[in-house]
Amino acid sequence: MASKLCKKKLLHYHPKLNIKLVPILTTGDLINKIRNNITNEKGLFIKELEKSLLKYQSDIAVHSMKDFSSSFLDSLGLAAICKRDDPRDAIVSNYYNNIISLPNNAKVGTSSLRRKCQLLSIRPDLKIFPCKGNIHSRLKKLNQGVFDALILATAALKRLKINEQMYTPIDPSYLLPAMGQGSIAIQCRLYDNKIIDIVRNINNKKTALCINSEKIVVSMLGTGCRVPIGSYAKIENKNTIWIRALVGSIDGSNIIRSEGKSCVSNAEKLSKKQVKNLINLGAKNILKKFK
Repeated sequence: MASKLCKKKLLHYHPKLNIKLVPILTTGDLINKIRNNITNEKGLFIKELEKSLLKYQSDIAVHSMKDFSSSFLDSLGLAAICKRDDPRDAIVSNYYNNIISLPNNAKVGTSSLRRKCQLLSIRPDLKIFPCKGNIHSRLKKLNQGVFDALILATAALKRLKINEQMYTPIDPSYLLPAMGQGSIAIQCRLYDNKIIDIVRNINNKKTALCINSEKIVVSMLGTGCRVPIGSYAKIENKNTIWIRALVGSIDGSNIIRSEGKSCVSNAEKLSKKQVKNLINLGAKNILKKFK
């Protein structure tokens, strides 16, 4: 789906461009058929796509930006970050439209530790179970009564045109999104200037500024995708950036938060300040348990 959206955006600026979508079966895909829970699943998906770039099997790789919790290879980088879709998480249920309305000991499906810790901080009674697979397979489990609710990315639900009556976006003040959630990243070879020139047209500067601010938080804390961390930046009034960040224990008993606002020119300093605040409040004590 993300690749098709990227193709559409590129053709808007380059109508005569010949674009071929190259599906790649990754190590992550193969492992998911065997195991339902692995430590760094997202990294395995990225690795195969990066190999295709380095071997010139493809010119660009299309990723969900929230998958990039670690550094790139030296010869690869981002040529563009597309305009962000809805960054919020959503509660998906046939009967309940918010976290508070869920019944006691409700079964909620999500494989995200970030979501789990925040949900439990609000509702310690909830029973959180891992739920992997594509969105349609997860919805099937919901309809079969395996779960009372699912927590999924609103952007993904919208892209797949899932019935809007089935889900309700959750305000970030209740469930802070992951770094890059709702945005699509275009990766390419840094020395391929022709490709970079083509792709840079679909880069959204405001989105890129926000995503880079969020990524600073994740990178400085030295965390991967399998830790309870949230990072979300938003531009307000054209010249003000607002960034919120959190680190939490899996059971939701200890969540450390930091937020601040500044002019966009000071976005990097603002992000680093939030990291410093989190560390001063004890974030390292939580994160060392995941190493």
